[in-house]
Amino acid sequence: MAMIQTIGTKEDFLVQMNGDYNTAFDELSITVAGTSGDVITVSAGVFGILADTKEAGAEIVRVLVRGNPTTVNAQAINFGSLAAPATTTALAKQGIILVNKTK
Repeated sequence: MAMIQTIGTKEDFLVQMNGDYNTAFDELSITVAGTSGDVITVSAGVFGILADTKEAGAEIVRVLVRGNPTTVNAQAINFGSLAAPATTTALAKQGIILVNKTK
């Protein structure tokens, strides 16, 4: 039997969500390529964490943009070219708390 699709990991960066699981995710049109766990800029001063892996080009994907609060494994996310300390502070203001910061 031929393989139709390979399913990658999704949301494996989450440690705990306080409250309703779906509340913290928004469906946004994202143009950059990325994988689940990549931190992206959503708008000026607002960041999100991709919950899905996507290719380049506009596509609507789920992005973690707020917590209630939500804890995220810092070792499972990728800041890319973003400054980790400033982005971590901004995510905390959005209710997304990074834990497990040291290896």
